[in-house]
Amino acid sequence: MNEFVCIEILQSVMGIYQELFHPLCKEAGVSYSALGILLLLGSDPDCKTARDICSSRCIKPNIVSFNVDKLVSMGYLERRSVENDRRKIKLVPTKKAEPVINKGLELKEKIHDYLLKDLGQEDKKKIMLYLETIKNNVIELKKTQNLI
Repeated sequence: MNEFVCIEILQSVMGIYQELFHPLCKEAGVSYSALGILLLLGSDPDCKTARDICSSRCIKPNIVSFNVDKLVSMGYLERRSVENDRRKIKLVPTKKAEPVINKGLELKEKIHDYLLKDLGQEDKKKIMLYLETIKNNVIELKKTQNLI
């Protein structure tokens, strides 16, 4: 398999995620990017700040900032000061966000299960390890902007 086929597969996966999440985005009144941020904050205990979101998802700060402002104004997120460091602002999903997060995580799990349905447990572990490695390499590449 050449590199372009890998890219096409990744684009197909992203496309189906966007398609399948569209009804939930519409129901919640948020963009796909905003929903992704909300789901990340609602499911990853290590992700608490805008900087964490940028690092974890390789999203530009201005995009995160725009979506966080929108989510706060809609009542899905609250900004709270971090104890012992007033410079940091923790982003906390509200009660209003809970049903959206729960539906989103459930849908995400169904999609994940479907995409990996014909793989054995050992293959599933391997592919998740490979994808995590690729994700970490993408993060490193983004940080260094070293394309060679």
